[in-house]
Amino acid sequence: MENIQGGPPDAAKALEAVGELIEAGDLESLYGRVIDVAAELLQADCASIQVHLPDKQQLRLLAARGFVPEAAAFWEHVDAGSSSCCGMALSRGERVIIADVESDERLAGTEDLRQMRLCGIRAVQSTPLVSRGGDPLGMLSTHWRREYHPSDSMLRLLDALARQIARLIEHGTAEEARDASEAGMRVRVAALERVDREKNSFLAMLAHELRNPLAPIRNVGEVLAHVLHDQPAARHPLAILKRQTDQLTRLVDDLLDISRIQQGRLTLQEKPVEIGEILEHALETVQPLIREKRHYLALERLQAPVFVLGDRARLVQCVANLLQNAAKYTPPGGRIHMGCVESGAKISVTVRDNGAGIAPSLLPQLFDPFVQSEGTLQHSRGGLGIGLAIVRQLVEMHGGSVEAASDGEGRGAAFTIHLWRLDCAQASGAPQEAAATAPSKCILVVDGNPDSADTLAAILTTMGHRVEVAYSALSALAAAERLRLDAILLDLDLPRMSGLAVAQRLRSQSELGSTLLIALSGDGDEAAARAAGFDGHLKKPVDVAALERALA
Repeated sequence: MENIQGGPPDAAKALEAVGELIEAGDLESLYGRVIDVAAELLQADCASIQVHLPDKQQLRLLAARGFVPEAAAFWEHVDAGSSSCCGMALSRGERVIIADVESDERLAGTEDLRQMRLCGIRAVQSTPLVSRGGDPLGMLSTHWRREYHPSDSMLRLLDALARQIARLIEHGTAEEARDASEAGMRVRVAALERVDREKNSFLAMLAHELRNPLAPIRNVGEVLAHVLHDQPAARHPLAILKRQTDQLTRLVDDLLDISRIQQGRLTLQEKPVEIGEILEHALETVQPLIREKRHYLALERLQAPVFVLGDRARLVQCVANLLQNAAKYTPPGGRIHMGCVESGAKISVTVRDNGAGIAPSLLPQLFDPFVQSEGTLQHSRGGLGIGLAIVRQLVEMHGGSVEAASDGEGRGAAFTIHLWRLDCAQASGAPQEAAATAPSKCILVVDGNPDSADTLAAILTTMGHRVEVAYSALSALAAAERLRLDAILLDLDLPRMSGLAVAQRLRSQSELGSTLLIALSGDGDEAAARAAGFDGHLKKPVDVAALERALA
Protein backbone atom coordinates (compact mmCIF):
# COMPACT_ATOMS: atom_id res chain seq x y z
CA MET A 1 0.00 0.00 0.00
CA GLU A 2 1.28 3.49 -0.89
CA ASN A 3 2.10 5.99 1.90
CA ILE A 4 -1.11 8.00 2.17
CA GLN A 5 -0.32 10.03 5.32
CA GLY A 6 -1.39 13.25 3.59
CA GLY A 7 -4.88 11.94 2.76
CA PRO A 8 -8.00 11.90 4.89
CA PRO A 9 -7.67 9.87 8.11
CA ASP A 10 -9.95 7.06 6.82
CA ALA A 11 -8.14 6.69 3.49
CA ALA A 12 -6.48 3.37 4.33
CA LYS A 13 -9.78 1.96 5.57
CA ALA A 14 -11.57 3.10 2.42
CA LEU A 15 -8.95 1.57 0.14
CA GLU A 16 -9.15 -1.67 2.11
CA ALA A 17 -12.93 -1.68 1.62
CA VAL A 18 -12.46 -1.27 -2.14
CA GLY A 19 -10.01 -4.18 -2.13
CA GLU A 20 -12.53 -6.39 -0.32
CA LEU A 21 -15.21 -5.50 -2.85
CA ILE A 22 -12.87 -6.42 -5.68
CA GLU A 23 -12.03 -9.77 -4.08
CA ALA A 24 -15.72 -10.47 -3.52
CA GLY A 25 -16.40 -9.83 -7.21
CA ASP A 26 -19.54 -7.75 -6.54
CA LEU A 27 -19.34 -6.08 -9.94
CA GLU A 28 -22.94 -4.85 -9.90
CA SER A 29 -22.32 -2.25 -7.16
CA LEU A 30 -18.55 -2.00 -7.30
CA TYR A 31 -18.08 0.74 -9.90
CA GLY A 32 -20.47 3.10 -8.15
CA ARG A 33 -18.83 2.38 -4.77
CA VAL A 34 -15.36 3.04 -6.20
CA ILE A 35 -16.54 6.42 -7.55
CA ASP A 36 -17.75 7.37 -4.08
CA VAL A 37 -14.45 6.30 -2.48
CA ALA A 38 -12.39 8.18 -5.09
CA ALA A 39 -14.34 11.39 -4.57
CA GLU A 40 -14.10 10.99 -0.78
CA LEU A 41 -10.37 10.25 -0.69
CA LEU A 42 -9.42 13.05 -3.06
CA GLN A 43 -11.91 15.53 -1.60
CA ALA A 44 -13.41 15.91 -5.10
CA ASP A 45 -16.88 17.10 -6.05
CA CYS A 46 -17.24 14.84 -9.14
CA ALA A 47 -15.61 11.62 -10.31
CA SER A 48 -15.85 9.14 -13.20
CA ILE A 49 -14.52 5.78 -14.38
CA GLN A 50 -14.21 4.97 -18.07
CA VAL A 51 -13.26 1.72 -19.81
CA HIS A 52 -10.95 1.63 -22.83
CA LEU A 53 -12.35 0.34 -26.15
CA PRO A 54 -9.15 -0.67 -28.02
CA ASP A 55 -10.81 -1.31 -31.38
CA LYS A 56 -12.08 2.29 -31.45
CA GLN A 57 -9.33 4.02 -29.39
CA GLN A 58 -12.11 5.41 -27.29
CA LEU A 59 -13.23 5.64 -23.65
CA ARG A 60 -16.72 4.57 -22.58
CA LEU A 61 -18.27 5.85 -19.34
CA LEU A 62 -18.81 3.13 -16.74
CA ALA A 63 -19.84 5.20 -13.70
CA ALA A 64 -19.97 8.88 -12.76
CA ARG A 65 -20.83 11.10 -9.80
CA GLY A 66 -21.74 14.81 -9.83
CA PHE A 67 -22.41 15.23 -13.58
CA VAL A 68 -25.60 16.78 -14.90
CA PRO A 69 -27.42 14.39 -17.32
CA GLU A 70 -26.41 16.40 -20.40
CA ALA A 71 -22.73 16.22 -19.48
CA ALA A 72 -22.93 12.49 -18.66
CA ALA A 73 -24.48 11.87 -22.10
CA PHE A 74 -21.82 14.04 -23.79
CA TRP A 75 -18.94 12.17 -22.13
CA GLU A 76 -20.55 8.71 -22.72
CA HIS A 77 -17.87 8.16 -25.36
CA VAL A 78 -14.60 10.10 -25.56
CA ASP A 79 -12.05 9.77 -28.38
CA ALA A 80 -8.32 9.65 -27.74
CA GLY A 81 -6.70 13.05 -28.27
CA SER A 82 -9.93 15.01 -27.78
CA SER A 83 -9.89 18.33 -25.93
CA SER A 84 -11.17 16.68 -22.75
CA CYS A 85 -8.71 15.94 -19.96
CA CYS A 86 -9.35 12.17 -20.17
CA GLY A 87 -8.95 12.21 -23.98
CA MET A 88 -5.57 13.92 -23.65
CA ALA A 89 -4.48 11.44 -20.93
CA LEU A 90 -5.45 8.46 -23.12
CA SER A 91 -3.52 9.90 -26.08
CA ARG A 92 -0.37 10.56 -24.00
CA GLY A 93 -0.59 7.46 -21.85
CA GLU A 94 0.03 9.45 -18.69
CA ARG A 95 -1.83 11.49 -16.10
CA VAL A 96 -3.08 14.96 -17.09
CA ILE A 97 -3.97 17.63 -14.50
CA ILE A 98 -5.80 20.87 -15.35
CA ALA A 99 -5.75 23.04 -12.21
CA ASP A 100 -8.04 25.72 -13.75
CA VAL A 101 -10.15 24.86 -16.79
CA GLU A 102 -10.98 28.53 -17.39
CA SER A 103 -7.37 29.53 -17.94
CA ASP A 104 -6.22 26.45 -19.90
CA GLU A 105 -5.77 27.37 -23.58
CA ARG A 106 -6.42 23.77 -24.70
CA LEU A 107 -10.02 24.04 -23.53
CA ALA A 108 -10.78 27.52 -24.79
CA GLY A 109 -13.96 27.56 -26.91
CA THR A 110 -14.51 23.78 -26.73
CA GLU A 111 -17.71 21.88 -26.05
CA ASP A 112 -15.85 20.12 -23.21
CA LEU A 113 -15.42 23.46 -21.43
CA ARG A 114 -19.12 24.23 -21.87
CA GLN A 115 -20.07 20.88 -20.31
CA MET A 116 -17.67 21.49 -17.42
CA ARG A 117 -19.32 24.84 -16.76
CA LEU A 118 -22.73 23.14 -16.71
CA CYS A 119 -21.41 20.88 -13.92
CA GLY A 120 -19.61 23.75 -12.17
CA ILE A 121 -16.23 22.06 -12.67
CA ARG A 122 -13.13 24.25 -12.25
CA ALA A 123 -10.29 21.68 -11.96
CA VAL A 124 -9.84 18.12 -13.23
CA GLN A 125 -7.31 15.32 -13.32
CA SER A 126 -7.37 12.07 -15.34
CA THR A 127 -5.19 9.04 -14.42
CA PRO A 128 -4.86 6.15 -16.88
CA LEU A 129 -5.77 2.68 -15.59
CA VAL A 130 -3.18 0.18 -16.85
CA SER A 131 -3.16 -3.62 -16.83
CA ARG A 132 -0.39 -5.69 -15.29
CA GLY A 133 0.98 -6.08 -18.80
CA GLY A 134 1.03 -2.33 -19.45
CA ASP A 135 -2.04 -2.14 -21.70
CA PRO A 136 -4.57 0.71 -21.25
CA LEU A 137 -7.75 -0.42 -19.49
CA GLY A 138 -9.55 2.83 -18.79
CA MET A 139 -9.43 6.14 -16.97
CA LEU A 140 -10.08 7.48 -13.44
CA SER A 141 -10.98 11.17 -13.39
CA THR A 142 -11.80 13.47 -10.46
CA HIS A 143 -13.19 17.00 -10.67
CA TRP A 144 -13.31 19.97 -8.31
CA ARG A 145 -15.57 23.02 -8.29
CA ARG A 146 -12.60 25.18 -7.33
CA GLU A 147 -9.11 25.70 -8.63
CA TYR A 148 -7.13 22.75 -7.36
CA HIS A 149 -3.83 20.93 -7.83
CA PRO A 150 -3.49 17.63 -5.94
CA SER A 151 -0.58 17.37 -3.55
CA ASP A 152 2.10 14.70 -3.94
CA SER A 153 0.49 12.66 -1.16
CA MET A 154 -2.88 12.89 -2.92
CA LEU A 155 -1.27 11.75 -6.18
CA ARG A 156 0.27 8.74 -4.42
CA LEU A 157 -3.15 7.95 -3.00
CA LEU A 158 -4.61 8.35 -6.48
CA ASP A 159 -2.04 5.91 -7.93
CA ALA A 160 -2.88 3.31 -5.27
CA LEU A 161 -6.58 3.65 -6.00
CA ALA A 162 -5.97 3.49 -9.78
CA ARG A 163 -4.11 0.20 -9.41
CA GLN A 164 -7.02 -1.32 -7.50
CA ILE A 165 -9.54 -0.07 -10.06
CA ALA A 166 -7.37 -1.53 -12.83
CA ARG A 167 -7.57 -4.88 -11.03
CA LEU A 168 -11.34 -4.47 -10.91
CA ILE A 169 -11.62 -3.82 -14.66
CA GLU A 170 -9.28 -6.74 -15.45
CA HIS A 171 -11.44 -9.00 -13.30
CA GLY A 172 -14.64 -7.77 -14.97
CA THR A 173 -13.16 -8.11 -18.45
CA ALA A 174 -12.01 -11.66 -17.68
CA GLU A 175 -15.50 -12.57 -16.43
CA GLU A 176 -17.13 -11.05 -19.50
CA ALA A 177 -14.74 -12.96 -21.76
CA ARG A 178 -15.42 -16.17 -19.83
CA ASP A 179 -19.18 -15.64 -20.02
CA ALA A 180 -18.91 -14.88 -23.74
CA SER A 181 -16.79 -17.98 -24.23
CA GLU A 182 -19.25 -20.15 -22.31
CA ALA A 183 -22.17 -18.68 -24.24
CA GLY A 184 -20.35 -19.25 -27.50
CA MET A 185 -19.56 -22.81 -26.43
CA ARG A 186 -23.22 -23.45 -25.64
CA VAL A 187 -24.20 -22.12 -29.05
CA ARG A 188 -21.59 -24.32 -30.74
CA VAL A 189 -22.67 -27.39 -28.75
CA ALA A 190 -26.31 -26.77 -29.65
CA ALA A 191 -25.34 -26.37 -33.30
CA LEU A 192 -23.32 -29.60 -33.23
CA GLU A 193 -26.20 -31.45 -31.57
CA ARG A 194 -28.57 -30.16 -34.25
CA VAL A 195 -26.15 -31.22 -37.01
CA ASP A 196 -25.80 -34.65 -35.34
CA ARG A 197 -29.59 -35.07 -35.20
CA GLU A 198 -29.90 -34.01 -38.83
CA LYS A 199 -27.11 -36.41 -39.81
CA ASN A 200 -28.82 -39.31 -38.01
CA SER A 201 -32.15 -38.46 -39.63
CA PHE A 202 -30.48 -38.27 -43.04
CA LEU A 203 -28.74 -41.63 -42.56
CA ALA A 204 -32.00 -43.25 -41.50
CA MET A 205 -33.84 -41.73 -44.46
CA LEU A 206 -31.04 -42.72 -46.87
CA ALA A 207 -30.98 -46.33 -45.63
CA HIS A 208 -34.75 -46.55 -45.85
CA GLU A 209 -34.90 -45.12 -49.38
CA LEU A 210 -32.07 -47.36 -50.62
CA ARG A 211 -34.02 -50.43 -49.54
CA ASN A 212 -36.87 -49.64 -51.93
CA PRO A 213 -34.86 -50.39 -55.12
CA LEU A 214 -32.54 -52.86 -53.36
CA ALA A 215 -35.28 -55.33 -52.39
CA PRO A 216 -36.54 -56.03 -55.94
CA ILE A 217 -32.96 -56.14 -57.29
CA ARG A 218 -32.07 -58.83 -54.77
CA ASN A 219 -35.31 -60.69 -55.36
CA VAL A 220 -34.76 -60.70 -59.13
CA GLY A 221 -31.29 -62.13 -58.54
CA GLU A 222 -32.78 -64.97 -56.49
CA VAL A 223 -35.38 -65.71 -59.16
CA LEU A 224 -32.76 -65.70 -61.94
CA ALA A 225 -30.53 -67.98 -59.91
CA HIS A 226 -33.40 -70.44 -59.61
CA VAL A 227 -34.44 -70.23 -63.27
CA LEU A 228 -30.90 -70.28 -64.74
CA HIS A 229 -29.26 -72.64 -62.25
CA ASP A 230 -28.43 -75.13 -65.02
CA GLN A 231 -27.00 -72.49 -67.41
CA PRO A 232 -23.15 -72.46 -67.08
CA ALA A 233 -22.84 -69.09 -68.79
CA ALA A 234 -25.09 -67.50 -66.17
CA ARG A 235 -23.24 -68.73 -63.09
CA HIS A 236 -20.47 -66.13 -63.06
CA PRO A 237 -22.64 -63.02 -63.65
CA LEU A 238 -25.22 -64.33 -61.17
CA ALA A 239 -22.47 -64.81 -58.59
CA ILE A 240 -21.30 -61.22 -59.18
CA LEU A 241 -24.88 -59.94 -58.87
CA LYS A 242 -25.39 -61.79 -55.59
CA ARG A 243 -22.04 -60.75 -54.14
CA GLN A 244 -22.47 -57.06 -54.98
CA THR A 245 -26.10 -57.04 -53.82
CA ASP A 246 -25.04 -58.62 -50.54
CA GLN A 247 -22.33 -55.94 -50.18
CA LEU A 248 -24.81 -53.14 -50.84
CA THR A 249 -27.28 -54.71 -48.41
CA ARG A 250 -24.58 -54.83 -45.73
CA LEU A 251 -23.73 -51.15 -46.26
CA VAL A 252 -27.38 -50.16 -45.99
CA ASP A 253 -27.79 -52.31 -42.88
CA ASP A 254 -24.77 -50.62 -41.29
CA LEU A 255 -26.15 -47.16 -42.06
CA LEU A 256 -29.48 -48.05 -40.54
CA ASP A 257 -27.96 -49.73 -37.48
CA ILE A 258 -25.63 -46.85 -36.59
CA SER A 259 -28.50 -44.39 -37.00
CA ARG A 260 -30.89 -46.41 -34.81
CA ILE A 261 -28.19 -46.97 -32.17
CA GLN A 262 -27.30 -43.29 -31.95
CA GLN A 263 -30.98 -42.36 -31.70
CA GLY A 264 -31.60 -45.02 -29.02
CA ARG A 265 -34.16 -46.80 -31.24
CA LEU A 266 -32.49 -50.20 -31.45
CA THR A 267 -33.82 -52.85 -29.07
CA LEU A 268 -32.49 -56.33 -28.30
CA GLN A 269 -34.46 -59.58 -28.28
CA GLU A 270 -32.49 -61.30 -25.53
CA LYS A 271 -32.69 -65.05 -24.90
CA PRO A 272 -30.19 -67.69 -23.77
CA VAL A 273 -28.04 -68.52 -26.78
CA GLU A 274 -25.15 -70.96 -27.09
CA ILE A 275 -21.83 -69.33 -27.95
CA GLY A 276 -20.79 -72.08 -30.35
CA GLU A 277 -23.95 -71.47 -32.35
CA ILE A 278 -23.00 -67.79 -32.66
CA LEU A 279 -19.56 -68.71 -33.99
CA GLU A 280 -20.97 -71.22 -36.48
CA HIS A 281 -23.53 -68.81 -37.93
CA ALA A 282 -20.98 -65.99 -38.13
CA LEU A 283 -18.56 -68.26 -39.96
CA GLU A 284 -21.33 -69.37 -42.33
CA THR A 285 -21.99 -65.70 -43.18
CA VAL A 286 -18.36 -64.86 -44.00
CA GLN A 287 -17.26 -68.22 -45.43
CA PRO A 288 -17.70 -67.18 -49.12
CA LEU A 289 -15.25 -64.27 -48.69
CA ILE A 290 -12.77 -66.47 -46.79
CA ARG A 291 -12.88 -69.05 -49.59
CA GLU A 292 -12.54 -66.39 -52.27
CA LYS A 293 -9.37 -65.02 -50.66
CA ARG A 294 -8.01 -68.52 -49.95
CA HIS A 295 -7.50 -67.83 -46.25
CA TYR A 296 -6.73 -70.59 -43.78
CA LEU A 297 -9.16 -70.33 -40.86
CA ALA A 298 -8.71 -72.17 -37.57
CA LEU A 299 -11.78 -72.44 -35.33
CA GLU A 300 -11.18 -73.23 -31.66
CA ARG A 301 -14.39 -74.46 -30.02
CA LEU A 302 -15.17 -74.98 -26.35
CA GLN A 303 -15.52 -78.59 -25.30
CA ALA A 304 -18.89 -78.05 -23.59
CA PRO A 305 -21.82 -75.77 -24.51
CA VAL A 306 -21.66 -72.31 -22.93
CA PHE A 307 -24.59 -69.90 -22.99
CA VAL A 308 -24.89 -66.11 -22.87
CA LEU A 309 -27.98 -63.94 -22.58
CA GLY A 310 -28.29 -61.98 -25.78
CA ASP A 311 -29.88 -61.21 -29.09
CA ARG A 312 -28.72 -64.10 -31.26
CA ALA A 313 -28.90 -62.18 -34.56
CA ARG A 314 -27.02 -59.18 -33.15
CA LEU A 315 -24.26 -61.27 -31.58
CA VAL A 316 -23.83 -63.17 -34.84
CA GLN A 317 -23.62 -59.78 -36.55
CA CYS A 318 -20.82 -58.67 -34.17
CA VAL A 319 -18.68 -61.79 -34.65
CA ALA A 320 -19.34 -61.86 -38.41
CA ASN A 321 -18.27 -58.21 -38.62
CA LEU A 322 -14.93 -59.03 -36.98
CA LEU A 323 -14.46 -62.04 -39.27
CA GLN A 324 -15.37 -59.92 -42.30
CA ASN A 325 -12.75 -57.31 -41.37
CA ALA A 326 -10.11 -60.00 -40.82
CA ALA A 327 -10.86 -61.49 -44.24
CA LYS A 328 -10.90 -58.10 -46.00
CA TYR A 329 -7.73 -56.67 -44.48
CA THR A 330 -5.62 -59.83 -44.73
CA PRO A 331 -3.77 -60.48 -48.03
CA PRO A 332 -4.83 -63.60 -49.99
CA GLY A 333 -3.70 -66.83 -48.40
CA GLY A 334 -3.58 -65.33 -44.91
CA ARG A 335 -4.31 -66.96 -41.59
CA ILE A 336 -7.33 -66.22 -39.40
CA HIS A 337 -7.98 -67.73 -35.99
CA MET A 338 -11.33 -67.57 -34.21
CA GLY A 339 -11.86 -69.06 -30.79
CA CYS A 340 -13.36 -68.52 -27.38
CA VAL A 341 -12.18 -69.07 -23.82
CA GLU A 342 -13.88 -69.02 -20.44
CA SER A 343 -12.54 -66.72 -17.75
CA GLY A 344 -14.52 -66.79 -14.52
CA ALA A 345 -17.98 -65.37 -15.14
CA LYS A 346 -17.09 -64.19 -18.62
CA ILE A 347 -16.71 -65.75 -22.05
CA SER A 348 -14.34 -64.14 -24.56
CA VAL A 349 -14.46 -64.51 -28.35
CA THR A 350 -11.28 -63.54 -30.22
CA VAL A 351 -10.72 -63.10 -33.95
CA ARG A 352 -7.03 -62.84 -34.86
CA ASP A 353 -5.38 -62.37 -38.27
CA ASN A 354 -1.94 -61.77 -39.79
CA GLY A 355 -3.16 -59.00 -42.09
CA ALA A 356 -2.77 -55.23 -42.50
CA GLY A 357 -2.56 -54.45 -38.79
CA ILE A 358 -3.38 -51.17 -37.08
CA ALA A 359 -1.19 -48.12 -36.43
CA PRO A 360 -0.79 -47.42 -32.66
CA SER A 361 -2.11 -43.88 -33.14
CA LEU A 362 -5.38 -45.25 -34.56
CA LEU A 363 -6.16 -47.75 -31.78
CA PRO A 364 -7.74 -45.24 -29.31
CA GLN A 365 -10.40 -44.10 -31.84
CA LEU A 366 -10.74 -47.34 -33.80
CA PHE A 367 -14.30 -47.94 -32.56
CA ASP A 368 -15.50 -44.42 -33.41
CA PRO A 369 -17.87 -44.10 -36.40
CA PHE A 370 -16.35 -43.45 -39.86
CA VAL A 371 -12.76 -44.09 -38.73
CA GLN A 372 -10.47 -45.89 -41.18
CA SER A 373 -6.70 -45.88 -41.56
CA GLU A 374 -4.87 -45.38 -44.84
CA GLY A 375 -3.73 -48.99 -44.66
CA THR A 376 -7.23 -50.37 -44.28
CA LEU A 377 -8.51 -48.15 -47.06
CA GLN A 378 -5.93 -49.63 -49.43
CA HIS A 379 -7.05 -53.18 -48.61
CA SER A 380 -10.77 -52.48 -48.22
CA ARG A 381 -13.37 -54.04 -50.48
CA GLY A 382 -15.80 -51.28 -49.60
CA GLY A 383 -17.04 -49.97 -46.30
CA LEU A 384 -18.03 -46.85 -44.41
CA GLY A 385 -15.88 -47.21 -41.30
CA ILE A 386 -18.88 -47.85 -39.05
CA GLY A 387 -18.75 -51.62 -38.64
CA LEU A 388 -16.55 -51.58 -35.54
CA ALA A 389 -18.60 -48.75 -34.03
CA ILE A 390 -21.69 -50.94 -34.41
CA VAL A 391 -19.87 -53.89 -32.82
CA ARG A 392 -18.89 -51.84 -29.77
CA GLN A 393 -22.37 -50.38 -29.32
CA LEU A 394 -24.10 -53.75 -29.66
CA VAL A 395 -21.68 -55.52 -27.33
CA GLU A 396 -22.04 -52.76 -24.73
CA MET A 397 -25.84 -53.05 -25.01
CA HIS A 398 -25.32 -56.69 -23.97
CA GLY A 399 -23.34 -55.52 -20.93
CA GLY A 400 -20.05 -56.64 -22.47
CA SER A 401 -16.98 -54.97 -23.91
CA VAL A 402 -14.76 -55.21 -26.97
CA GLU A 403 -11.06 -54.47 -27.40
CA ALA A 404 -8.53 -54.32 -30.22
CA ALA A 405 -4.83 -55.08 -30.23
CA SER A 406 -2.11 -54.87 -32.88
CA ASP A 407 1.67 -54.74 -32.98
CA GLY A 408 1.47 -52.14 -35.75
CA GLU A 409 0.79 -51.81 -39.45
CA GLY A 410 1.49 -54.99 -41.42
CA ARG A 411 1.63 -57.11 -38.26
CA GLY A 412 -1.94 -58.35 -37.94
CA ALA A 413 -4.64 -57.53 -35.42
CA ALA A 414 -6.80 -59.20 -32.77
CA PHE A 415 -10.31 -58.25 -31.66
CA THR A 416 -11.89 -59.70 -28.54
CA ILE A 417 -15.52 -59.57 -27.40
CA HIS A 418 -16.16 -60.17 -23.68
CA LEU A 419 -19.65 -61.29 -22.60
CA TRP A 420 -21.19 -62.48 -19.33
CA ARG A 421 -21.74 -66.23 -19.18
CA LEU A 422 -25.03 -67.76 -18.05
CA ASP A 423 -24.92 -70.60 -15.54
CA CYS A 424 -26.48 -73.98 -16.37
CA ALA A 425 -29.73 -73.27 -14.51
CA GLN A 426 -30.32 -70.03 -16.38
CA ALA A 427 -29.52 -71.60 -19.73
CA SER A 428 -31.57 -74.77 -19.23
CA GLY A 429 -34.53 -73.24 -21.03
CA ALA A 430 -32.48 -72.28 -24.07
CA PRO A 431 -34.50 -73.11 -27.17
CA GLN A 432 -33.09 -75.55 -29.65
CA GLU A 433 -33.72 -74.92 -33.31
CA ALA A 434 -35.17 -77.87 -35.20
CA ALA A 435 -34.73 -78.14 -38.90
CA ALA A 436 -37.94 -78.81 -40.77
CA THR A 437 -39.04 -78.75 -44.34
CA ALA A 438 -41.91 -76.36 -44.82
CA PRO A 439 -44.88 -77.73 -46.80
CA SER A 440 -46.47 -75.70 -49.57
CA LYS A 441 -48.46 -72.77 -48.19
CA CYS A 442 -50.97 -70.22 -49.43
CA ILE A 443 -49.21 -66.90 -48.86
CA LEU A 444 -50.29 -63.28 -49.28
CA VAL A 445 -47.51 -60.76 -50.03
CA VAL A 446 -48.45 -57.15 -49.19
CA ASP A 447 -46.08 -54.39 -50.28
CA GLY A 448 -46.75 -50.87 -51.55
CA ASN A 449 -43.79 -51.20 -53.95
CA PRO A 450 -45.06 -53.42 -56.82
CA ASP A 451 -41.52 -54.41 -57.85
CA SER A 452 -40.74 -55.61 -54.32
CA ALA A 453 -44.05 -57.44 -54.00
CA ASP A 454 -43.87 -59.15 -57.40
CA THR A 455 -40.26 -60.28 -57.07
CA LEU A 456 -40.81 -61.62 -53.55
CA ALA A 457 -43.87 -63.47 -54.83
CA ALA A 458 -41.71 -64.95 -57.60
CA ILE A 459 -39.22 -66.24 -55.01
CA LEU A 460 -41.99 -67.83 -52.97
CA THR A 461 -43.41 -69.41 -56.13
CA THR A 462 -40.05 -71.01 -56.95
CA MET A 463 -40.10 -72.42 -53.39
CA GLY A 464 -43.35 -74.21 -54.22
CA HIS A 465 -45.85 -71.93 -52.49
CA ARG A 466 -49.13 -70.53 -53.84
CA VAL A 467 -48.88 -66.74 -53.72
CA GLU A 468 -51.28 -63.78 -53.95
CA VAL A 469 -50.07 -60.15 -54.10
CA ALA A 470 -51.63 -56.95 -52.70
CA TYR A 471 -50.23 -53.44 -53.14
CA SER A 472 -52.36 -51.57 -50.57
CA ALA A 473 -53.86 -52.02 -47.13
CA LEU A 474 -57.45 -52.23 -48.40
CA SER A 475 -56.66 -54.83 -51.05
CA ALA A 476 -54.75 -56.83 -48.42
CA LEU A 477 -57.75 -56.82 -46.07
CA ALA A 478 -60.04 -57.87 -48.91
CA ALA A 479 -57.71 -60.70 -49.97
CA ALA A 480 -57.47 -61.92 -46.37
CA GLU A 481 -61.27 -62.26 -46.23
CA ARG A 482 -61.43 -64.01 -49.61
CA LEU A 483 -58.57 -66.52 -49.23
CA ARG A 484 -57.73 -69.28 -46.79
CA LEU A 485 -54.22 -68.06 -45.97
CA ASP A 486 -51.43 -69.92 -44.21
CA ALA A 487 -49.14 -66.88 -44.03
CA ILE A 488 -49.13 -63.15 -44.73
CA LEU A 489 -45.92 -61.23 -45.47
CA LEU A 490 -46.90 -57.64 -44.67
CA ASP A 491 -44.80 -54.53 -45.34
CA LEU A 492 -44.98 -52.08 -42.41
CA ASP A 493 -44.46 -49.02 -44.62
CA LEU A 494 -47.73 -49.05 -46.56
CA PRO A 495 -49.35 -45.88 -47.94
CA ARG A 496 -52.43 -44.44 -46.16
CA MET A 497 -52.62 -47.19 -43.52
CA SER A 498 -49.54 -48.54 -41.74
CA GLY A 499 -48.71 -52.21 -41.68
CA LEU A 500 -49.11 -52.18 -37.88
CA ALA A 501 -52.71 -50.97 -38.24
CA VAL A 502 -53.41 -53.60 -40.91
CA ALA A 503 -52.00 -56.31 -38.62
CA GLN A 504 -54.32 -55.26 -35.80
CA ARG A 505 -57.30 -55.42 -38.19
CA LEU A 506 -56.25 -58.88 -39.37
CA ARG A 507 -55.76 -60.19 -35.85
CA SER A 508 -59.27 -59.03 -34.94
CA GLN A 509 -60.68 -61.61 -37.41
CA SER A 510 -61.10 -64.95 -35.68
CA GLU A 511 -60.67 -66.98 -38.88
CA LEU A 512 -57.11 -65.59 -39.20
CA GLY A 513 -56.11 -66.54 -35.67
CA SER A 514 -53.78 -69.34 -36.83
CA THR A 515 -52.44 -67.48 -39.88
CA LEU A 516 -48.69 -66.82 -39.72
CA LEU A 517 -48.17 -63.03 -39.84
CA ILE A 518 -44.67 -61.85 -40.73
CA ALA A 519 -43.62 -58.18 -40.84
CA LEU A 520 -41.38 -56.80 -43.61
CA SER A 521 -39.56 -53.54 -42.97
CA GLY A 522 -36.45 -51.59 -43.72
CA ASP A 523 -36.13 -49.81 -40.39
CA GLY A 524 -39.20 -50.86 -38.38
CA ASP A 525 -39.16 -51.71 -34.69
CA GLU A 526 -39.40 -55.48 -34.22
CA ALA A 527 -40.79 -55.06 -30.70
CA ALA A 528 -43.60 -52.84 -32.01
CA ALA A 529 -44.33 -55.39 -34.73
CA ARG A 530 -44.70 -58.21 -32.23
CA ALA A 531 -46.90 -56.01 -30.02
CA ALA A 532 -49.18 -55.47 -33.03
CA GLY A 533 -49.68 -59.24 -33.43
CA PHE A 534 -46.90 -60.25 -35.82
CA ASP A 535 -45.34 -63.69 -35.37
CA GLY A 536 -42.06 -62.73 -36.98
CA HIS A 537 -40.06 -59.93 -38.55
CA LEU A 538 -37.87 -59.91 -41.68
CA LYS A 539 -35.62 -57.09 -42.78
CA LYS A 540 -35.83 -55.88 -46.38
CA PRO A 541 -34.34 -56.93 -48.72
CA VAL A 542 -35.41 -60.34 -47.49
CA ASP A 543 -32.76 -63.02 -47.13
CA VAL A 544 -34.05 -66.27 -48.68
CA ALA A 545 -32.65 -68.49 -45.93
CA ALA A 546 -34.27 -66.29 -43.28
CA LEU A 547 -37.52 -66.39 -45.24
CA GLU A 548 -37.47 -70.18 -45.33
CA ARG A 549 -36.85 -70.37 -41.58
CA ALA A 550 -39.69 -67.92 -40.88
CA LEU A 551 -42.15 -69.99 -42.93
CA ALA A 552 -41.05 -73.35 -41.55
